[in-house]
Amino acid sequence: MPDWENAFATCPLVAILRGLRPDEAVAQGRALAGAGFALIEVPLNSPEPLDSIARLAAALPDA
Repeated sequence: MPDWENAFATCPLVAILRGLRPDEAVAQGRALAGAGFALIEVPLNSPEPLDSIARLAAALPDA
């Protein structure tokens, strides 16, 4: 897993996925990773955020 400084140096942006649903998480995460994002945030006021985070972590271990 890349550390914060290396990830931020590579792409100095954080993708914040407000309102992300778990069934959308992996597709959205893959699209962002493909565009160069390594830092992805799912706000805890999103629908089932811990499920989305778990799915993203499993599908994108380098993000």
